[in-house]
Amino acid sequence: NLKHLRLSDNFVNSSIPWSISRLSNLEELYMHKNDFTGEIGKALSGLPKLRILALSQNWLNGTLPDDISSLQSLEVVRLEHNQDLEGSLPASFA
Repeated sequence: NLKHLRLSDNFVNSSIPWSISRLSNLEELYMHKNDFTGEIGKALSGLPKLRILALSQNWLNGTLPDDISSLQSLEVVRLEHNQDLEGSLPASFA
């Protein structure tokens, strides 16, 4: 029943773990200011209640996953200062 997960400022050096997708009640995910690498992937698609996503200041790259548009509760997205993220957020987030 975890609703808030804060892993910021911990110098975590790995990819975003798939196990996060099992936290189906998660509403706030703060993983900024770490050393996460690779693509965001589909791990976030299992988080239907996610309202806040903070992944800025990491080393993420690749294209934003299309299924990010399925996160209907998402209100805040922070992705700035990553290595090379491409794509745009769906217009429904505007």
